[in-house]
Amino acid sequence: MGDGFSVHDLNWDYYEEMNKHIVDASFTNPPYVVDDDVHGVGYLTVVLRFFRENLNEVSDNQIGRRISLKLHFSGITGDENFLSELSPSVWQENNDGFILNFYFDRTLEREFFDSLNEAGWERFAAENPEQIDQRITLAEVDWDALREDYESKISGVSFTGLQQSGRNFNDIAEFDVGISDSNTILSILNFLEENKYIFHELREPNGKGGSIFFRGYSEEGSRVIASFDMNEQQIRQLMDIISEEVWKQALRQ
Repeated sequence: MGDGFSVHDLNWDYYEEMNKHIVDASFTNPPYVVDDDVHGVGYLTVVLRFFRENLNEVSDNQIGRRISLKLHFSGITGDENFLSELSPSVWQENNDGFILNFYFDRTLEREFFDSLNEAGWERFAAENPEQIDQRITLAEVDWDALREDYESKISGVSFTGLQQSGRNFNDIAEFDVGISDSNTILSILNFLEENKYIFHELREPNGKGGSIFFRGYSEEGSRVIASFDMNEQQIRQLMDIISEEVWKQALRQ
């Protein structure tokens, strides 16, 4: 909650105007993430629209282990429509800005992270137009070509996997072609091909999954990446196939 005001005191119909005044944003996701920055600042309209549509599920108080979002507003003049009936003292006593902190239930978790990802990609695309990735599903991969000569087709495969004790983010295991054992790469590709339809359908809100990175560029000049979602049980299945020791060796330091 902000200093003496509620998340419901703002007029969320003006979420696009709100977006223009947000200079910093972060969220907590106990017990996994504490104060992680939101990387889509400047492109948060999709996130703000999501909360406007779910205001009944948003609270000023933390109950249990709810997720929280903190938004730092700046450059407030008092003429902004989203301020509604907010007292001028809220921003006048804080260098023309204020911090809004609110909580929401885990039933909104998946949609919240989807909106965060979309905001992040919008910002990346705007700031790096020459590096926009072309995303495909596992079902769209030419598996015959990979079986024939995967070394010339892909540069590697990465996975975002299990939590490691004492760290606030998911470990990333990277298997690079030319560095990782070829039998390991082939085992991974066989596992992904066998599950190409199952993984495509999954929508896990825990950030677990992976990507296959293809060499070269598409006709549009973008990199081609096959992305997929997995759950913890399926990552465990993959670790059993390639061995947990090999997985640990591939973890990004």
